[in-house]
Amino acid sequence: MVDKTDPAYGGSGGQAATTPVRNNATKGLLFALAGTASGSTAYVTAKYAMLGFSPQTFVVLWMSAAAIYALALILARGQQRCLVLARQDLRWMAVMGLMIATADILAFAGLSLMDSSLFAFLMRFLPVLTILLGVLFLRERLKLLEIVPIALMVLGGSLDVLGKWNTVGTGTLLALLSCGASAGMMLLGKKMVANIPPIVLSVYSFGIGAPIAILWAIVTGGFNLSVPPAYWLVTLLGALFGPFGSWLLYFISYSYWDLSRTSIVLTAEPLFVLPLAFLVFHSFPTGIELFGGVMILGGALCLAYIHRQRPAIATQVS
Repeated sequence: MVDKTDPAYGGSGGQAATTPVRNNATKGLLFALAGTASGSTAYVTAKYAMLGFSPQTFVVLWMSAAAIYALALILARGQQRCLVLARQDLRWMAVMGLMIATADILAFAGLSLMDSSLFAFLMRFLPVLTILLGVLFLRERLKLLEIVPIALMVLGGSLDVLGKWNTVGTGTLLALLSCGASAGMMLLGKKMVANIPPIVLSVYSFGIGAPIAILWAIVTGGFNLSVPPAYWLVTLLGALFGPFGSWLLYFISYSYWDLSRTSIVLTAEPLFVLPLAFLVFHSFPTGIELFGGVMILGGALCLAYIHRQRPAIATQVS
């Protein structure tokens, strides 16, 4: 069990820690918004970096850089003792590392095959899969009202890939599988943040996930570091805002309010991605693709809002 009087949890010496703080909607919203804005940059920086790196190599560098950034922050703040975890917590962290490695491998393989804006819309299926995991593992019930926005999202997704499945079909499947892995990680992260500081969650999840990504790159033969310096710069800078910044802020937001409320904010990510993609790649979805994306976004927002009415997910790992 982590001592919550540790500075990483807002405590000081022998005083009681003030976090995890419950029912502080203002802080929860601010951290969730900051995480969403930070994470939205990943769709653009990653897409650009993979013009040089293979997706396999990119994931290795992306996750390794995030782990190093998180570890450097802990060392700079003199909080090394936070890294000592109980054996049971280490087992759960290994599961989180596997989940985030799987999610990133699938996500960036899919992103390399399609436009970043379209991919961001498809990733809005994350709240759907989060809810389904809650039904399967937390004995929650799927409300009849939730079926309507799910159907709207499925229809929007169908419109987005209508007539071009041959070119975006594989990327679509990879996006949905990545959403499933990310949903599992978010559920587990919500449980773990009750006992482990968010920055430590980042160190272990990315630190464990990076070797898994390295193994995947070696097995698939896609490991290649011989690219121009510009791609290195974009990758390392993108990892600072993408995986490191966004997940750390998401983990912190879990300390202040429910997972489902963070999911509502996270759902709006395409609103950040669209202008960034236009600025960098001069691309913007139009016509039926934009209409389908708006349907996905609208359905995801409605679904997340409906789902937040459920009781908060338990925050203890047994």
